[in-house]
Amino acid sequence: MQQKRSILLIEDDPSIQEIVRENLVAAGYAVECTDNGNTGIELACSSLIDMMLLDINLPGDKDGFDICRELRSIRPGLPIIMLTARTDEIDKVLGIEIGADDYLTKPFSMRELIARIKALFRRADVLNRPVPEQAGREIVVGSLVINLDKRTVVLDGTDVALTVKEFELLYLLASNPGKTFTRRYLLERIWETDFEGYDRAIDSHIKRLRAKIEDNRISPTLIHTVWGVGYRFADYSEGRV
Repeated sequence: MQQKRSILLIEDDPSIQEIVRENLVAAGYAVECTDNGNTGIELACSSLIDMMLLDINLPGDKDGFDICRELRSIRPGLPIIMLTARTDEIDKVLGIEIGADDYLTKPFSMRELIARIKALFRRADVLNRPVPEQAGREIVVGSLVINLDKRTVVLDGTDVALTVKEFELLYLLASNPGKTFTRRYLLERIWETDFEGYDRAIDSHIKRLRAKIEDNRISPTLIHTVWGVGYRFADYSEGRV
């Protein structure tokens, strides 16, 4: 019998906790709930947690943004959906910018939440799916190896931990060497949104990618900024890296 997916809900409103928990259990998920940020981080660090639903406004010394930032350095591949009553676009931008995979504003329908959860699990499954050793749609640029089938990135023989969105962004850029992508296109393709305010989120993801794969973030050789437009990957197809 297949083990149930485990979802951690960090939410300080008891009524919302109960509604979400009941609906997710009915949908076939195992659910852990807490209203405390520190407890949530401890639970999320467990390999038993497969996804986190995270409220922004929490009591105590850690809000949802703090928790998301901290977990991205501990479990970069953990899928995170932010749930919040905040409607300001700047909060949505900040949530995506610091590494949330999706964002829902209260009030939301449980049907929409479950649909988002299923979609994010599908993407995460592709990222983590074991494949035969011979599978090898690879992009090799110097000591950087990006494998689409294994959904892995290796630099100098060492695995590089990327989030779902970071991998999708890197693979899109690297599989089109020398091609410039606008921020708007990257938002539509990777985040399925065209809101211009999310441009800063693209810049933040590029900054994190550079920190993980570039020898020098100040003078990157792989991911180049095309000022006023967007980004492009080095044209390694012609040996110009």
